[in-house]
Amino acid sequence: MAFAGATRKALSKVMLDNFEVSIPDITSQARIADILSSLDDKIELNRQMNQTLEEMAQTLFKHHFVDGIDKDNLPEGWRMGTFEEHLDVIKGLSYKGSGLTDMHNGIPMHNLNSVYEGGGYKAEGIKYYNGEYKDKHLVSPWDIIVTNTEQGHKLLLIGYPAVIPSFMTGPGIITHHIYKLAIKDEVITPQYLYYLLLQPSIREQIISCTNGTTVNMLFADGLKIPVFAIPPKKLVFEFSSTVSNLWLQSESNHLESQTLTELRDYLLPKLISGEVVPQDLEAVQDIF
Repeated sequence: MAFAGATRKALSKVMLDNFEVSIPDITSQARIADILSSLDDKIELNRQMNQTLEEMAQTLFKHHFVDGIDKDNLPEGWRMGTFEEHLDVIKGLSYKGSGLTDMHNGIPMHNLNSVYEGGGYKAEGIKYYNGEYKDKHLVSPWDIIVTNTEQGHKLLLIGYPAVIPSFMTGPGIITHHIYKLAIKDEVITPQYLYYLLLQPSIREQIISCTNGTTVNMLFADGLKIPVFAIPPKKLVFEFSSTVSNLWLQSESNHLESQTLTELRDYLLPKLISGEVVPQDLEAVQDIF
């Protein structure tokens, strides 16, 4: 196709009107739609399953550690404590943009866009980095990270946690917009800590240490001062064992959906062009 324009190329309306495309017949279009819909349905089912798994974990936490717990009259084996007793708060790397690279030439760098508003890990927000960093900036699977920056003061993101997923098997680092909470003892676990950070009573204490004008910042003290009721270790470990299985299932669903999304995006142009015909995929469609 020849482009119009003296100094720069441009598409005109006439050129677009005359542009020829290959359109499959109606029967083929219907089959293509069925195949792609099957993939989309499975992706949506996985999303719903993960939502259910998360609701189950939150319900379990509330049942064991929130309902009926009075800090002024704790059950036997419980005691009050502070985050600082059990956690180290580590700020991430202040990195240079020149160190950003692609996934084949760097290590994963979890950043502000790696956490959803309201909490949870956002896999599509990952960056990759090949510059210098220190060991303290490294994170491992199921480490707990917390955002410390937010544009504005709506408190939709700042102070919310995420869990580094176990499918991030290699080394990874965090940026300066993220704190890592390093657990110092066996009194609490990542599973317990994650849901503890989501509790309104804890968030109130955390966000009391935020400040800023255009950009809201969370000071490290916000993750040291919270006071909470510490349950018996046995109860924490039983809860964590159950939730670990829920997390693994959720991660498996996520990876499957990621594969199905890539397959859908790969097949669409090939089906439209006729390079792949729907009949060749009918057996595959039955899997979904």
